[in-house]
Amino acid sequence: MDRDPKLTTAEQTGTTRRGFLGFLTIFLGTAPFIGGLFLMLRTGLSPTRDNRPGKFRLCKRREVPAAGSSGIKEFIISYKSRLGPRVESISKVVFLTRDPDSDELLAMSGECTHLGCPIQRRDLSVEQGS
Repeated sequence: MDRDPKLTTAEQTGTTRRGFLGFLTIFLGTAPFIGGLFLMLRTGLSPTRDNRPGKFRLCKRREVPAAGSSGIKEFIISYKSRLGPRVESISKVVFLTRDPDSDELLAMSGECTHLGCPIQRRDLSVEQGS
């Protein structure tokens, strides 16, 4: 295969600057689209279930203070939650006491229902000075 001495190397191989820039423009223009498509498929194909347990065994019934006392037990519960490809460790505070009228167990969340901020337990007997 003889080369024509009047043609440049790019013309001999069929590669031109315009062709290269066109290829580069198409490649760089489609790369974000292909990356976004990959992320959508990855998220869509992964399981999106939330493995939050429905029940926790906090303590034995006899360990909860009696119904006339103002005793409140505080527990920290921890679990792992999976949402799509992300696994998150969650810890929450739960307060457990007895209803003074019916002697039933009451469990209360340790976070505010308005903003989700943590609730701090206060002892009323110390605040009232008794």
